[in-house]
Amino acid sequence: MVTEKIIELVKKTFPNSTVEITLQTTPNDVDEWDSLGHIMLIQAIEEAFDISFDLDELLGFESVESIVNVVGK
Repeated sequence: MVTEKIIELVKKTFPNSTVEITLQTTPNDVDEWDSLGHIMLIQAIEEAFDISFDLDELLGFESVESIVNVVGK
């Protein structure tokens, strides 16, 4: 459930992406996933799951899978 919800949030945050969003998707794969896009995605995830990430967690977000792993804790 967490995985599907995060993938959906990535798709909603970057609606113009032509890349299929999977666990292996990284910011380098999605043109819109720049620093501003990253902030927008993090905000969407924090709101959807009612959580707040710390700096170490944010720095570790290198792929959709890394985000899923942290949210799943």
